[in-house]
Amino acid sequence: MDTTINRINDCVFDDDEIFDDSTLLANLERSGFMSNNNDINEKSLLNVSALCCDEELSGYDKLTGKTWIYPTNYPVRDYQFNIIQAAILKNTLVSLPTGLGKTFIAAVIMYNFYRWYPLGKIVFTAPTRPLVAQQIEACYNIVALPPKDTIEMTGHMQVSTRKVHWQTKRVFFATPQVIYNDIKSGICPSDRLRCLVIDEAHRARGNYAYCQIVSTLKNCIDVAPYSHSRKINTVVIKLGPELSQLRQQYVEILDGYARRLKQLNILPYNLGNLSKGRVVMLYKEYQTKDRGARWVVQNLFIIN
Repeated sequence: MDTTINRINDCVFDDDEIFDDSTLLANLERSGFMSNNNDINEKSLLNVSALCCDEELSGYDKLTGKTWIYPTNYPVRDYQFNIIQAAILKNTLVSLPTGLGKTFIAAVIMYNFYRWYPLGKIVFTAPTRPLVAQQIEACYNIVALPPKDTIEMTGHMQVSTRKVHWQTKRVFFATPQVIYNDIKSGICPSDRLRCLVIDEAHRARGNYAYCQIVSTLKNCIDVAPYSHSRKINTVVIKLGPELSQLRQQYVEILDGYARRLKQLNILPYNLGNLSKGRVVMLYKEYQTKDRGARWVVQNLFIIN
């Protein structure tokens, strides 16, 4: 795997701390980044003296933390590089169309936190197991995370088994309900969680498990001092006459295509408030219905 090593500009380390790129590459080679053949005990490679003891940066490796790694075995896209560069320094919401590499971005960020916090936990969570499996493949193929340090956890796995994994593994892939249950029960060491990646973040509404995970983490003793409440004021602006007329014309055009779907109670009668996202959700709900109840309209529900 080819890599680009980038120096982090905003370091908090002393000026007299010397960093040698060749040392980093040698350590990476020994740790299995360049090769999966790693017979050396992991603890023997861990430079404990390099780890931060500061409360806010507990477990942060000051040596590897001076750089971040970007893989070049895939085409280098400026927007991906810029997003990753921003996301490794602060909480980030990434919104990109399908196929533009959100999985790649998540894999690179996870790998760098994996390097920086040798005793920390990295968590990737997605609403479905196929999405979880997709990220696992990316982490293996794009950034070569060692399989011995990773685990996919499901609700079918015994709690005692998951507890052992939380103690021995470093990178976790699971659906949000599994992560929330383990945080709530205490078997997930939330105080050692250093990177949390949430896929399909638009689902984070109401009591969905994503919201419960973040809410629980905010209430942790070590996180609470850095979490601040927010007050959001919603301002509703009414459409003017011109936009209202355009909206009505749009609804009339849409009604010609959706009339049959409304008659079958698949789409609501008020199309004026129907967004594309809502149409997609209704389509997915329709797909989950009993096949015999939906065969009549099978060819009518098409989204471009």
